[in-house]
Amino acid sequence: LNNYKTIVTGGSSGIGKAIVGSFMQEGAKVVVIDKDSNANEEQNSNSNCLFLKADVTNSDDIHIAAKEAVKWLGGLDTLVNNAGFGLPGKLLETSEPNWQKMLAVNLTGPFLVSQILMPYLIQSKGSIVMMASVAGMVGIKERTAYCATKGGLISLMRSIALDYVGEGVRCNAI
Repeated sequence: LNNYKTIVTGGSSGIGKAIVGSFMQEGAKVVVIDKDSNANEEQNSNSNCLFLKADVTNSDDIHIAAKEAVKWLGGLDTLVNNAGFGLPGKLLETSEPNWQKMLAVNLTGPFLVSQILMPYLIQSKGSIVMMASVAGMVGIKERTAYCATKGGLISLMRSIALDYVGEGVRCNAI
């Protein structure tokens, strides 16, 4: 993946950090977009990685980060929509604020980031990877909001894949 141009949301910890590390190990240039300003030292010290602080639920943040990221990368080959989280709770235990927060991060965030970066992906015939969950397909106990948002993410992925296959853009979910 030498000089492959990648953006990873939620890339400063957990699965996102591992994704970023794998891309960098293969020689890709990576921009990490994360609201957590404590990006790890490995990312900050690597000349093939740039950290940008932005909230995926805020379109103004994403517009600014997208412009800076694409300029630094010199284009865009792939977007990994990884930012997300889950909170436990059955339907009657899930507060409206927690529902709204998970919906914003897990579903609206990937929508906004994909929408804002799609023109660059069309140009490069690039790809989008959505970090979904089996919970979005079969459901799991006591995770009502998480399952709903991941199910929505899988449907968003399918819709983007169908709408942009003619433009040469691939969209998949893991």
